[in-house]
Amino acid sequence: MPLLQKMDRMVSFRLSNEEYEQMREICEATGARTISDVARMAMEAFVRNGHSRKTNLELSARVEELESHIERLDFRLAELTGAAPQATGGGE
Repeated sequence: MPLLQKMDRMVSFRLSNEEYEQMREICEATGARTISDVARMAMEAFVRNGHSRKTNLELSARVEELESHIERLDFRLAELTGAAPQATGGGE
């Protein structure tokens, strides 16, 4: 985005004190001129990366798959060491 591009539209949203401080820290760390610049860069990255419901569903499926692998590895490790496997579910 050109440095001196005229901004015609405004978007407003509220932040908690903690969120505001995080944005301010990011602003300082990245050398952004304003918190608005940080928010704009974040939205551009979000749109550019094509975040969509499908992407979120794919990520959720991948996390579930990884959790399943971890459970199997934990169980196998317990078998190999002679330790009792720990329950990972909350239904007991």
